[in-house]
Parts: sequence; structure tokens; C-alpha cells
Amino acid sequence: MIKKALIILINTWIMAAIVLTYGCGGGGGGESSPPPIGEVIPPVSDALRSAILGEGMEGPSETYYAIAGDPGLFYRSGYVSVPGGSFPRSYYLTPRLTLPTRFIVPNGKINSCYTCHRLNYSVPSSNPQVKVPVNLFATTEAEAEHGKLIRLTEDAGIDINGMWSPDGRYIAWVSNKTGNYQIWIMDSDGKNKRQITQGPSIHGWHEWSPDGTKLVYWENDETTGKSGIKTSKIDGSDIVTIVESQGVLDRPVWRPDGKYIAYAAETGGNWDIWAGSSDGKERYRLTSGPEMETNPKWSPDGKRLAYKVGPIGDYPLTIEYFMTFPNGFSSPVVQGWNGPQSIQMSDWGPDGRLITYTAEAVSYSSGKDRVTYLAVVGDTNGGYPVILSKDKTLGDRGPVFSPDGKRIAFWAWDLNYRATLWVVNTDGTNLRQMTYAGFDMNPRWSPDGSKLLFESGRSGNMDIWIMSVD
Repeated sequence: MIKKALIILINTWIMAAIVLTYGCGGGGGGESSPPPIGEVIPPVSDALRSAILGEGMEGPSETYYAIAGDPGLFYRSGYVSVPGGSFPRSYYLTPRLTLPTRFIVPNGKINSCYTCHRLNYSVPSSNPQVKVPVNLFATTEAEAEHGKLIRLTEDAGIDINGMWSPDGRYIAWVSNKTGNYQIWIMDSDGKNKRQITQGPSIHGWHEWSPDGTKLVYWENDETTGKSGIKTSKIDGSDIVTIVESQGVLDRPVWRPDGKYIAYAAETGGNWDIWAGSSDGKERYRLTSGPEMETNPKWSPDGKRLAYKVGPIGDYPLTIEYFMTFPNGFSSPVVQGWNGPQSIQMSDWGPDGRLITYTAEAVSYSSGKDRVTYLAVVGDTNGGYPVILSKDKTLGDRGPVFSPDGKRIAFWAWDLNYRATLWVVNTDGTNLRQMTYAGFDMNPRWSPDGSKLLFESGRSGNMDIWIMSVD
């Protein structure tokens, strides 16, 4: 049953006028994701179910946003605000599900995000992103998972954010098993674990250099409040400081040629995108507007830099921008985004044309019309975005392309209220649930596309695991 329909003007690359629907059903009304034949996935407790769904927050205002499709993605509304007009000015779209996820916003004090990001991560204790964390329980391996999963870390610490080296020989990850979060490296089979970063600072957001000889990472000294972005060889030697600041820094990423590193920095209360040379000698401020600009991601050829923009004014939902440098870093050219609003970009496809992201959308999968995040693949050259999970999950995170670009892996809160891994073809066909017991998050493809690296709480502790992909 269509609960509401509107005809509005919307981005011309979708269509000139469309009928928009709010929650047309078909989401399963909260029914469980079908487990393998003959297997029963035990239900979670009512308390955990309630915690996963979250307390809810108010949805975006219909004054400025409309939805398209089923499930419906957000776009700018075509309404014209006319004093005394007939359109509602105080109506808000359906409430949000605040499904737990890892820390994905910059580590400043952004109060409106605290209720969503309820899984702990290595952030300064002075800026806690998690006030009431969701506690996940140990699970029993599902029959369909048997023989496919290998646990790589087994210590008592929290082990997260595993990253393959470009040649697939090593895995770098973050662990607090020595007391505070440090970066470690192990062989891809879990052997020869060694600590790379040292000292009292906490470390995270590491990334391998394109040639696999170095790591870039973020660090924060909780005593002084100073943050830094640094590189080192994979044995921890030859440390190079890219930038240090009393302000907050966020998520460094290598340009594919290894010569520059992009990152976000907060200066004077405003977030902007910067680039620094990998030898630490040059720094360039690439944005300077009042908007909040974070999460840089280089295209595979290094010619474009995507980044997230938190607009100010009437349209506050986040959007994606793209930057090119025909005249160097001193005068970048910015291309605005005419796709869905309120998105979090996750990955570039190997062809540099397709991207994956999670987008806020109205879905009925929980049994009620609710705003949630769904995994999407889109074309930066235009075209209609493809929602990958349809109505099979409560909400999705972290979609990433396989090395050949033919498949996408992501993690999701499934209809059994467990965090599980999924794989789907890039065109949206052949959606497969890969794990069932949970709680599995943040998959990363091996360079040969045969395995997924992920973090999981299924042992009762957050550890690094791998699984084979058929």
C-alpha cells in the first residue's frame, strides 16, 4: 500500500518528473533473512534487538528532501519555498534506524553522531564517539560457514581494521592488546605478528603504500592533544611526519603513485581537505569553504580526488564532490555531485568510473517505514544508482569492489539482527549472504579476489578473520 505519493522535479539525469513513494512495503515486515536450508539461526535477545535498532532520530525535512524508488534514496526536493504556500513546512520524513557502526566521522565532538556510532574504535578518550556501546555476544559457527573461516588473532585485545598488503603477503591491523591502540603486521596466514608503532600515542587509519613498502597512519597523543599523520617502513623504521597539529586530523590516503597523501584537517573549527608530499616537505590546502569536508579518496589513476561535503544552510545532508588538478594543487577544479544526498562513499571501482557508497534510504525491511543506510553502486558519469541489498537487510555499510571490479562485498545488519557479510555482482545480481552467525564487519578483498578479510566479534572478542569466497 502506498502511504504517500508526490510528483516533483528532481535531478535531470534521473528523469524530469517521477512519482515518489514512501514505503511501498515488500520489505518482509521484519521477517528473518532465510538461513541455509535445514539451519536455524538462534534469535538475539530482545535487549540486543532493541539496541541494534537504536533509539531513532528524526528524519530529514520534506521541505528540502524527497525520495525516489523503493527503497527510496534521498534527493533535493523540487519544492519552491513560497510563504503561505500549500506544501507542508514542518513535516519530517520517517524516523531513522540508528544501527550501530564503527566510528566513521572525524574524531571531533559531533554530538548528533553519538547515538549512531556505537561500536568502539581507537579515538582519543577526550572525544568519545561511543557513550553507550552495544555489547555483542559470542556466536556458534553456522553450518554454511564451516571450513570457510580462519581466525587470525586470538589475544585478549581488540583487533580491528585489517588491511591486505598490495601483494597479499601481509596484513596490517590495529590492536590494543598492549594497552593502547597500535599498528601491527602479520603474515597473511596469521604468523609472525610484530608491532609497528610504539609509544604512548594511539594509532589508527593505516593504509599501505602502493608499492607495499610503507604504511601511512594517524596518531594522537592524549596527553598533549597533538595529532599527527606519519609514514614508516613496514618494520617501523624511517618515520616521516607528513603533518602535526593541535587540531584534529583524519584518515590519510595515498595517491596511487605514492608521491602524495590526502587527508582531512580541522583548523579554526572548520574541516578541509589537504594534500602533503610523502617526503613531508610540501602541504597544500585544497578546500577552504565553510562546509565540512572530509574522507578523501583518490581515483585509481590518481587524477581525481573524491571527498565528502557536509553542506551548511537549508540542505545539510552529506554529498560527494570530486576534484581534479589540471593546473596542480594550487588551483583544483571541483565537480559537484548530482546524485543522492546523505551518502558515505566507500570505494572506487578499478575502472575509475563506478563508485560504491552507503546512502540514507527509506526502507520497510524492519517492518516499519524507516530511514536506514543501504549499499549502492553508482556511475560518476551519470545513470541511475543500483541499491545492492534491496529489502534483504536492515542496513548496510562499507561496500568495496573486488580487484577485478565484477563483485562487491559489504557488511550489513541482517533481518536476524546480526552483522553479516554479503557479496553481490556489480550490476546488483546474484546477492549472496556469506556469513550468518555474526558479528562480522568491514570486509576487504584479497588482491587475488579469493578471500575476504574482516573483523568479527563471533568469538566474544573482536578479532581479525579471513574467509574463502566461492
